[in-house]
Amino acid sequence: MPSTNSRALGSPRGAALSDTDRELLDAIAETLAGLREDADEKWHDIARRLEAAGWEVGWRIGWIAEARRRGVHEQVVGRSRADAFAQLASLALLDDVEGCP
Repeated sequence: MPSTNSRALGSPRGAALSDTDRELLDAIAETLAGLREDADEKWHDIARRLEAAGWEVGWRIGWIAEARRRGVHEQVVGRSRADAFAQLASLALLDDVEGCP
């Protein structure tokens, strides 16, 4: 299990963090930790090899949304949380309409 570090954040007087604000801060911290883990830059070597093979390579941070039900698993990646959940709803609802489990 990953270790947990905590840090207090100051906020302007009278400003209260919403649940969405807290969730966003958690996502930012997780992203920063993930980028730090990539500090060894082995991914650069992979990107260079792919480029040498003629691929155009790029990356961006995205949102992963997942749904599971009775052994069925749907997973999508979106540029925003709203995008990911819209895609997920399309897949999951398609399962319902098409009569899949």
